[in-house]
Amino acid sequence: IKKDLLVATINTECEKNPKISEYIEVEEARWFIKKLLYGYNNKIEFRNINIGCNCLVDLMNCEPSFKNYIVIFDGDFDQTKRITKNKDNYLILPTNEKQKSSPEKVFHDFLFSKEADKYFENGLKKNPLLKREYFEEHDVSKENNENERVRYKKWFKEHRSLFEKTHLFNYWKEANKKEAEEFKNNFSEKMERIAKNIDKK
Repeated sequence: IKKDLLVATINTECEKNPKISEYIEVEEARWFIKKLLYGYNNKIEFRNINIGCNCLVDLMNCEPSFKNYIVIFDGDFDQTKRITKNKDNYLILPTNEKQKSSPEKVFHDFLFSKEADKYFENGLKKNPLLKREYFEEHDVSKENNENERVRYKKWFKEHRSLFEKTHLFNYWKEANKKEAEEFKNNFSEKMERIAKNIDKK
């Protein structure tokens, strides 16, 4: 079973300004990461990858080069107990407090929470479509015609342009300051530690 994931690696060719190569399987997670790590994007090189999280955990446990990697899993990743090596080299995307969720579902659930009231109030001025009633009428959580993850992916892709124009991430971040800041700080610490280890070689 393939999970959505990111793999960030230090580019050792840039000795003075190490660059992070970010391998990503899913566009939605990339969108989330770019927003969360704003200010670091000029140090990140995004690349595509198609590998299951089971294989990735195996690589983390047995491949020596992974000491120079930062691995970023989706919020619904549940195999942390399998990681026996490079335990300080991975992150998990912020997720819902009550339930581990994919990035798409994180924003879906945010829209259906009271925390999104300000988003709808301000967004309605920019786009008449931005009403809570609209999302209630197009609520993919009530559908069962496809796999849940597939449904949320389609839903996010269909509305991504709207979310960009109405700055959905900023409202989510305002309501989840602690989680967003903690993720960014942890990424920064891991990046600096790996870069220093490479410089010592």
